[in-house]
Amino acid sequence: MLRKRIGKKVDHFFDRLNLSTYRNAVGRYVIVRYLLAIVLILLALLLRFSLAPQEAGLPFITFFPAVTLIGLWAGFGPGLFAIIICCLLANYLFFQPFNSFLINYSPSILSLDLLFSLEELIVLVVIKAMYRNYDNYVANEEQLKQLQINKIDQKIAAIVFDSQEAIIVTDAKGIILKVNSAFKDLTGYSAEEAIGQSLRILKSGENDADFYKLLLENIKGVGDWTGEVWDRDKTGKLHPKWMTISTIKDDDNKITHYIVRQTDLSGRKFAEQKIEQLAFYDVLTGLANRNWFHDRFQLELDVSKNKERSLALLLINLDRFKVINDTYGHDVGDRLLEEVAKRLLKVVRESDTVARLGGDEFAIILSELKTIQAVKIIVMTVLESLALPFYLGSHQCHITASIGIAIYPKNATEAMMLLKNADQAMTLAKSMGRNTFAFFSVDMQETMSNRLSLDNDLRQALPRREFALHYQPVVDLDTGQVRKAEAVIHWHHWERGIVNAAEFIPFSEANGLITDISHWVFQQAVTDVKRWRDSGFPDFSVSINLSSVQLRSPCADEIYKQWLELLEHFNLPGGCITLKIKEDFMMGSDENAIKNLLFLQAAGLRMAIDHFGTGYSVFSYLKKFKIDYLKIDPSFVVNLSEGSVDRDLCEAMIVMAHKLGIKVIAEGIKTQAQRDLLLQVGCDFGQGDYFSHSVPVSEFTNGLAVN
Repeated sequence: MLRKRIGKKVDHFFDRLNLSTYRNAVGRYVIVRYLLAIVLILLALLLRFSLAPQEAGLPFITFFPAVTLIGLWAGFGPGLFAIIICCLLANYLFFQPFNSFLINYSPSILSLDLLFSLEELIVLVVIKAMYRNYDNYVANEEQLKQLQINKIDQKIAAIVFDSQEAIIVTDAKGIILKVNSAFKDLTGYSAEEAIGQSLRILKSGENDADFYKLLLENIKGVGDWTGEVWDRDKTGKLHPKWMTISTIKDDDNKITHYIVRQTDLSGRKFAEQKIEQLAFYDVLTGLANRNWFHDRFQLELDVSKNKERSLALLLINLDRFKVINDTYGHDVGDRLLEEVAKRLLKVVRESDTVARLGGDEFAIILSELKTIQAVKIIVMTVLESLALPFYLGSHQCHITASIGIAIYPKNATEAMMLLKNADQAMTLAKSMGRNTFAFFSVDMQETMSNRLSLDNDLRQALPRREFALHYQPVVDLDTGQVRKAEAVIHWHHWERGIVNAAEFIPFSEANGLITDISHWVFQQAVTDVKRWRDSGFPDFSVSINLSSVQLRSPCADEIYKQWLELLEHFNLPGGCITLKIKEDFMMGSDENAIKNLLFLQAAGLRMAIDHFGTGYSVFSYLKKFKIDYLKIDPSFVVNLSEGSVDRDLCEAMIVMAHKLGIKVIAEGIKTQAQRDLLLQVGCDFGQGDYFSHSVPVSEFTNGLAVN
């Protein structure tokens, strides 16, 4: 307890004297010793001057050097205890007889003064020794403190130098003196390889002379520099870095060293590129996306305005993509879009821009055009390229494209107006039967308005019961009997009158109404054929058009099941209905469409190839699909004459079909001579205006009875 109280008192004393530096164990011990020594010496002096020489007896006189030696012990520590004991013994053995001699035999003031002078000399020696010891202690304390600071600085420097940043220390000439371990990780150079080399070993050549000139000027003016640089590593690979250069100067303010810190920005650059790619490029195809396209399109327009050159904008929509995507799944659809993007990039020029605007819609910017003919050449190349089969794993897919074209400055001078015009042209191309292109024209606005109105009215045609079936007889050329008919749909528009099927069917295929319309046609045809069979024509059959769009529909199988249920309801065989498909369907069909077609065939429905000889006449498909009828296109009949090429072609098709067990129907017969020539070459059936044009069901029923 006493020790603690003394310690608190000493601490309070140090606080008042502002001696916080010595508030440690060693400092307290030394200071206490010095204070004790000073107190004892002062006490000795007090005794020395408080006693008259005459009264200075031996005990008092000998007490003084003893006190002095105790002060010496206090000042110099217990290590000198043995010396103190020796000094005390010497005092009694030598000083005491000497003092007695002086007092007894020479009691003069001079003798006493000499004695006391000797004692004062001892005191001065003690004080001087204490002062020197204190100076040495203070010097040692300062050195110890500086050593501790230096150790801390060294630890801090070691930690900083061992950071993840590459740190380089160079001299004033840029010669590398020291590097840390991160330097090797970043540059590939070891410390042994780098030290002694110039910083130029990292120079990439990507930064020009002006860049380094500004860098040096900034260092000279401010004393440091921070910025982004491109360097090469040991292998020659480029690295973006964030670099900070600091300077070290001497007392004369001259630069002696450079401290260079470098951080690799490759990861951040990659992340920035990824963000930029997500913002401006389509993730699936790698093409420019809608955002980038608009910026690029505006830039190309500005360049074309300045150079007074033409520019073409192509909007491309893939036909039947939705069917493929719904049938095979999104994985196949995505792969198809990737392949389309690759084909588009191959057919355009390097100066052109290809973008994916979304879904199955693409855009091409054709810049620096000299003639419109150049646009047509590129567009035709695009159509031909996309019409080729796509092999996607185990699937073979066929698509086409509808392309709308707008020309700057002919059609518009502003970006948004050109986009609008190109979109209208693309819609027109789709309504023209697809797999084609259309240039925007001034009168297209009125045409598109009419088509839009027609599309809206078409959606109301079924609820308003504006459709009707007309029938054209199919005549047996050998007997002249009518046992077959072709159903032709007519639209009785409330304002336009009768609208031809060739005009509105493409609309119905584009807007998806073809499924409902085909279902209605089938119901009406089955109802009519039931009536005719019940009225004395038990083997009568009707042919209807089967849209390839409907065959590829994901819900087609459900509709076809309803067809079979309807036949069963009327107790009719499947052979009473013949489904007409186009020749090019066999080449461009997908698995789902083929599955639906084979399903209908298995149910007994018959198949006929319409307009044979005008599309892809691949005879192997005739056997694969078990075709029942070939319908010779009217283009081979219209100029039919004895000895003509058309006669030979018709005869070849008829012979080939008969070899495969297929019956032949010739369309477009208008004269007796055509009928006779077709019968002569072995044609089975014929239809055309020579026999009758298509008539309403009531009129056809009356004519059938007469026949």
